[in-house]
Amino acid sequence: MGWYQVLTPTVHAELGLTAAHQSGFLETPYNAVVIEDGSGPNDNLVDMASGTEVFEVLPDSRMRTALHGRVRKLLGPNTAFELGGRIYDDDWGIQSYTLEPRLYQNLGSEDLRLRLRYRIYDQTASDYYSDQFLTAPEFRTQDSDLGEFQSQTIGLKLIWDRTEDTTLDFSIDLVDRDDGLDQLVLSFGWNKNF
Repeated sequence: MGWYQVLTPTVHAELGLTAAHQSGFLETPYNAVVIEDGSGPNDNLVDMASGTEVFEVLPDSRMRTALHGRVRKLLGPNTAFELGGRIYDDDWGIQSYTLEPRLYQNLGSEDLRLRLRYRIYDQTASDYYSDQFLTAPEFRTQDSDLGEFQSQTIGLKLIWDRTEDTTLDFSIDLVDRDDGLDQLVLSFGWNKNF
């Protein structure tokens, strides 16, 4: 569900609620979980650590809900500021919160635009996640994306409207995660309207 509202000639907002149900095979077959059972060195593990590898097992269904919104304000003829956020919850025990301010700027003409963004994200761990297992419970994962973490992202995106129906874009995002899984994400896009 979504609601879009013009608040003033220079301010507009949107609010949405998403509910999704997933079913089927939701675990990843190449994700292993290490059971620290004292079985001795395992040459598949870093530094020949002790433990037995078993498959990740997760429930075959997942209910997800998210409340999200954005407010955008035109600051001048070529500049706009936007503040967005999201609250997320699922029945695997994950809750997350996102806050994302953005600045939009036309560069010279309306054909070339720049978007700067900062994103802060905070997530709790799934009920099935642990970084250490001593036994093999029915549901289990060591996938870090299902664990607890916080991240901050700084991003830049250039958008060039080459023609009325063709747009090119380039973006770069630097993601700093407190669990050490930092990322540098580069993307290039080409959009052609028919």
